[in-house]
Amino acid sequence: MDRAARSRNADAAEAPELEELVWHFALSFYRRPGVAQACLDLQEMLRADIDIVLLGLFAALERNLLLDASSYAELDALVKDWRREIVQPLRRIRTSLKSKPEASPATRELRERIKGEELEAEKIELAVLAGWLDQHAPRMAKVAEHVDIDICLDRIRTHFAGDHSDGLDDQAIGAALAILAGAAREHRIEKFHTNNSDIEDIQRSRHA
Repeated sequence: MDRAARSRNADAAEAPELEELVWHFALSFYRRPGVAQACLDLQEMLRADIDIVLLGLFAALERNLLLDASSYAELDALVKDWRREIVQPLRRIRTSLKSKPEASPATRELRERIKGEELEAEKIELAVLAGWLDQHAPRMAKVAEHVDIDICLDRIRTHFAGDHSDGLDDQAIGAALAILAGAAREHRIEKFHTNNSDIEDIQRSRHA
């Protein structure tokens, strides 16, 4: 094996798996101001799967890929059983424990354990979604410029709204999507500055 091949293999071994990259993006993006509540609002109003929302945003912001309607349908079908049978029951138990009037320290401790299990179940789901993206991304055409984040979010809304858009609170949904769009633009700006800083560091090291 020549030196170039060994170098490529070493780089591949050190490169984070897409699953890990998606998870770290999801955690970071979810912690941005207003994002958590906006996602929960979409979950409540649209029955949106937050993991799918975050994967769509990852594809747009980190891979310059604009997922289409068929992609969201495939992703939803891929994880719907896991969501229905594992994630949602855990969420219902956690929510029920939170609202019980007889809550005690032991109850709160149980709720926190279930919350951790729910988060782990969502992480597993996100890994499945990342696996789909890893498999399909090479065959997708990247957008020449930045993905229009408004189109990305509109496709997500359209998918989860389905045939029931007439009974939805468009104003509230629009407000939640606007928060996600703003957070996405902030992420893009921060990424631009980080990339420029990395380039400057490389240039300085070459001239040192």
